[in-house]
Amino acid sequence: YTTLFRSIEAGYLNSNDLGAVTVDNFANITAGAGSGIAALFNGTGAGTVTVIDEAATTITANVAATGAHSGANPDSAPDGIQAVNHGTGAINVTMMSGDVVSGGSVGVFAVNEASTIAGAASSGITVTARGTITAEGIETNGGKASAGILAGYEGGTSDTITPSVTGAVTVFNYANVTDTGGDGIRAFDYGFGGVQVVNENGATVTGMTGIRAISEQSADIITITNAGTVEGLGDNTTDAVVRITQAGGSASVTNTGTIEATTTSPSAVAIFESGGTLS
Repeated sequence: YTTLFRSIEAGYLNSNDLGAVTVDNFANITAGAGSGIAALFNGTGAGTVTVIDEAATTITANVAATGAHSGANPDSAPDGIQAVNHGTGAINVTMMSGDVVSGGSVGVFAVNEASTIAGAASSGITVTARGTITAEGIETNGGKASAGILAGYEGGTSDTITPSVTGAVTVFNYANVTDTGGDGIRAFDYGFGGVQVVNENGATVTGMTGIRAISEQSADIITITNAGTVEGLGDNTTDAVVRITQAGGSASVTNTGTIEATTTSPSAVAIFESGGTLS
């Protein structure tokens, strides 16, 4: 699978079969333009996508390729690690201790774009982050705000509420994550399966919004557990933690660390919730 916008690229093109794409990185990578690592399964098969960034490596991808966000070059937003699956399989991204990943748009991008995934496929997206992640505020290829970690099921090639997609999204964060222009962590599910974000003890997440978790199915559950530090502006539209669930859904926020709205506004909000039931 070949483009001009990734330093390391591995994947299947138009595969309808079972397959696995694995990138195990031991190198320091600096992308002149575009993304650092891209692992892709482009097809409707049951391919899994796995990226492992071994300990004490540095990935830098802060410069958009020429033609970013244009019809001619739609994949040119710079992501540090990019793992994309168009099929029914899982996505797993793991960063090790001492890693440094910097993306101009997204630090770690783990997204499934399939429009149909049966429950029997046992699909799931899991990101386990250690070290340091930064994002610099460049919009994603889909024109969305940047994020330090972006993980989820889109339900298609754009955000589409899709009951025929089944898979859970899980982010385990041990890292220090910073986004200067978007969300520290954005985890979402436009299919069925739910969203879990765990910010571990000693981890720090900072962004315009620290953690944003979105579920678009009424039976789904969002679980946010924070033992570290989460910071966001808290200015109503960019709160420290934003939880959005459809009516009928449920969410829980368990905090034994710090959730902080950093703006000095008297109307600052640390936790914002919309729809469903929050406990």
